[in-house]
Amino acid sequence: MPLQLEGLMAYISAKPGKLPSATIMKFHSPGRQIRCSNYLHTFKPNVKNCVGFCSLKAPPLSGIYKGNAIHLIDIHRAKDRPEASVSSFSCAATGLNGLFSSSSDYASDSHHGRLLKNAGMVGLATTASKILGLLRETVLAATFGIGPVIAAFNYASILPSFFISLLGGMNGPLHTTITAALSKRSNVDGKQLIEKINSIVFLASAVLSIAIFIFADTIIHLSAPGLWALGGNQGELIRRMATVQLKIMTPCILFAGPLGIGFGCLNSIGIYHIPSLSPALSSVAIIFSMAVHFLRCKSDACAPQTSFAGAILLASGASVGASVQWLVQANSQREAGFSIFSTVWTNPFIDTDMRELFAVILPAIIGSGMLQIATFTDLYFASFIPSAAASISYANLLAMAPLGILSSSILLPLLPILSELSKPSLWPRLKERLKQGVLLCMVVTLPLIAIILILAKPIVEVVFQRLAFNAHATSSVSSLLVCYILGSPFYLVRDLLIRVFYALDDGKSPFQISVAAIIMNAFLDWLFISKMGFGAEGLVIATSLVTVASMAILMCLLSKKIGGLDFKEWITPCLWLTAFCACSTIITALVHMGLRALFSYKLSA
Repeated sequence: MPLQLEGLMAYISAKPGKLPSATIMKFHSPGRQIRCSNYLHTFKPNVKNCVGFCSLKAPPLSGIYKGNAIHLIDIHRAKDRPEASVSSFSCAATGLNGLFSSSSDYASDSHHGRLLKNAGMVGLATTASKILGLLRETVLAATFGIGPVIAAFNYASILPSFFISLLGGMNGPLHTTITAALSKRSNVDGKQLIEKINSIVFLASAVLSIAIFIFADTIIHLSAPGLWALGGNQGELIRRMATVQLKIMTPCILFAGPLGIGFGCLNSIGIYHIPSLSPALSSVAIIFSMAVHFLRCKSDACAPQTSFAGAILLASGASVGASVQWLVQANSQREAGFSIFSTVWTNPFIDTDMRELFAVILPAIIGSGMLQIATFTDLYFASFIPSAAASISYANLLAMAPLGILSSSILLPLLPILSELSKPSLWPRLKERLKQGVLLCMVVTLPLIAIILILAKPIVEVVFQRLAFNAHATSSVSSLLVCYILGSPFYLVRDLLIRVFYALDDGKSPFQISVAAIIMNAFLDWLFISKMGFGAEGLVIATSLVTVASMAILMCLLSKKIGGLDFKEWITPCLWLTAFCACSTIITALVHMGLRALFSYKLSA
C-alpha cells in the first residue's frame, strides 16, 4: 500500500569545498515519491561530508527549526545519487503519518503551541518545587526562628548557594549558554562537547571544594566580620556553627557546575520537567533532616541546647539534596545519550569548540556572579545587625518564590527562541519578542505588588509564625518583604535582557554592568547602614535601586546593539498596567479592611 505522508522534510546537500546546507520544506507523498514545495527555512547544520536527506521523526528533539524542538536525524547517504534534486527523491521517512500538518501555517501554530505547552509544564514543575521550598523554610522557621542556627546557616551557605545559583541554577549562565550552544550544533557534536566540558568542570569544582573545606574558618571571618563584634557567647556560637556547616556543604559546590550543564543538556532536547523539579529534591532532603532532628530531640528540638546538633543536620540535608539532584539528572542525561565524563582529556585552550564556549561562559558566569555578590555584600553588612541575616533570608524567599516560578515559566521556554533570532536578519522578530517578554513581566509582577503591599504581614503570619517564629520576627520579615517586592518587575526584566545578550553571544556587556552594579550596591549598603542608619531595610532598598539602574542601562545598550527599540510603543501599555496596579492595590486594601472588620465583629459578638 503506498504511503500517504504530509509534513516537513530537511534536505541536506554539500558541494566540494563548501559547508553543507539544509533546507526545511513542506512535503507531500502520494506514493513512494516525495514532492516538495514551500521552502520554509534554510540553515547550515554542523554535518560533515553529507549528501542526502533526513526525516524529522517522532519524538522531535530540540533546537533546529524555529524553536520547534527538531533535530536532523536518520541521515541517509546519497553518494551514488549526487544529482538528487529537492523536488523528487525516494521516500525513507516512515512513521511520519499524522505527525505534521500540511497547512502552511503549521510552523507558526506549532511554535506557539509548543511554547505554551513547555511554559505550562515548566510552570507546574517549578510551582511544585517552590511549594516544597516554602514548606522547607516554614519547617526551619518553626524550628529555629530567626535565632543563631538560621543566622549561621545563612553565612555558611553563602558560597554553596552562590555556586548552586550561579552554575547549577535554572536560567543561570551555564544553563543558558549550554542550551544555546547545543541548539547550534548537531546531535553528535553537541554530545562530544558535553563530554569535554563535564570533565573540566568536575575537576575545577573538586579543587575548589577542597580549598573551601580547608579554609572554611577564614571564609566565614571574611564574609561576616560583624559576628566577631557581637558581644557574649552568641557571636562565638554562630561562628562555630557556620564554620562546621560550610565544611559539611562543600559537596554542593562540587555538583553545582555539573548540575548547570545537565540543565542545559535536558533543556536542549525538550526535557523541562526534570530541571524544574530538581530543586525540590534538596527541599525534601532538608525537611527529612529536620524530621530526624525532631524525632531525635523530641520536645527539646527547638531548645538552645540542641541547636548545634540541629545545625549539623541542616547542613547535612543540604549536601544530600545536592547530591541526589545530580544523581537523578545524570541518569536522565545518560538515558538521553549524553555521556557524563570523557575518558580523553581535552585542552580547553587548544580545542576550538571549547574556546568558543568558554569565551561566552566565562564572562556570563562572572557577570551573573557579580549580581550574586550583591547578596554577599548585603550579608556582610547584615552581620553587624542582630537577626538581620535570618530576616532577610525569609523575606527574600517570600519575594523570590513567585518570581522564580514566573521567571522559569517565561524565560526558560524563550531561550531556544532567542538563540534562533540572534542573526541580524531576524532582529525585527527579536525586538517583537523582547517587547512581548517585557510586557509579560509587567503583567505578572504588578499584581504581586498590589497584593503584597497590603498583605505582607498577614502572609508572613500564615507562612512562618509558629513555635520559635514569634510576632517580633513577623514584623521584621514583613517590612523587608515590602521592600523586596517593589523591585520585582525590574528584577524580572533585567533577567530577560541578560538572556537576550547571551543569545547574541555577548557576555561582555552584562559583565560590565554587573561590575558597576556590585560597586554601586556596596556603596549604597555602606551609605544606608553606616551613615543613615536605615537598618536591614536599607540593604534591601539598595539592592532594588541597583536592579533598576542595571535594567535601564542594559535596555539602552541592547537598543543600540540591535538597531534601536521603539520605546514609544511600550509607554502606553506600561502606563495602563501601572494604573491597573494602583486600582488593584486600593481594592485589596478595602477588601482587607472590610474582612478584618467583619471577622472582628463576629468574634466580639
